[in-house]
Amino acid sequence: MRKRRPSAKLRRAGLRSGERKSTLTPNRTEKPAERPLTVARGQRRLPRSKRRPSLRAGLAVVGGRTAGALSRRLHLGGGTSIVGLVAQRVYPDIVGHLATQLEHGSVIVTGTNGKTTTSGFIAAVLSDAGLRVWRNREGSNLMGGIASSLVIRAQPNGNLRREGRAISILEVDEAVMPQILQTVPARVVVFTNLFRDQLDRYGEVDSVAARWQQALGTLSTDT
Repeated sequence: MRKRRPSAKLRRAGLRSGERKSTLTPNRTEKPAERPLTVARGQRRLPRSKRRPSLRAGLAVVGGRTAGALSRRLHLGGGTSIVGLVAQRVYPDIVGHLATQLEHGSVIVTGTNGKTTTSGFIAAVLSDAGLRVWRNREGSNLMGGIASSLVIRAQPNGNLRREGRAISILEVDEAVMPQILQTVPARVVVFTNLFRDQLDRYGEVDSVAARWQQALGTLSTDT
C-alpha cells in the first residue's frame, strides 16, 4: 500500500500531514513601546529597584518637616515655606533628588498671569485620566516652595511616598524657571504669557524671554 503524499499546501508550508497547523503562526505578541520619561539634563531617573535611601536627603526631609510642625505649633506661620528652606539648607539638591523619583515626571507651568488657573485645568484632566496629581499649593512658586511641595510628600529615608507613582504640576515663577528646568525632570513646559512686571526684579520682558529660550535649548527633544 502506497504512503499518502502530503498535499501541495502542506508541502509549501514545510509540514507533514500529521503536524498541527498552529505551528505556522508563532506567538509574536510584543509589548508596545513606552515613551521614555524625560529627565533634566545631566540627571537620570533611577528605577525603583535601584533607589537607595540617602542619609542626607533623609535628614533634610526630617529637618524640614520638623521645622514646619514647630512653626505651626508656635503659631509662627503656616509652616509651609520653612519646610523647603530648611530642607535645602541641609541638602541643597533635595529638589532634584526627589523630583527624579516621580514616575510620570513633572509639568512646569510658568508665565506672568494665569499659572494657577492653567495648573488647575491640567490637574483636572490628568486626575480624570486616573493619574495621581501632586501640586505645589503648599508653598510659593519659587525654588523653596517647590522643595516644600516635594518634602512634605517624602519619607524619612529620603524617598517619595508611594514610590513616586504620581505626576507633579508645578507653578513656577517666570524668573526662576530656567533654574527649575535644570533641576526638575520636565515632561511638559507650559507658558501662559509674558508681560512687564516687577521690572526691578525681572528686568524687561526681552531679557526674561532670552533666559527662557536659553533654558529650553538645554532640554531633551522628548520634552
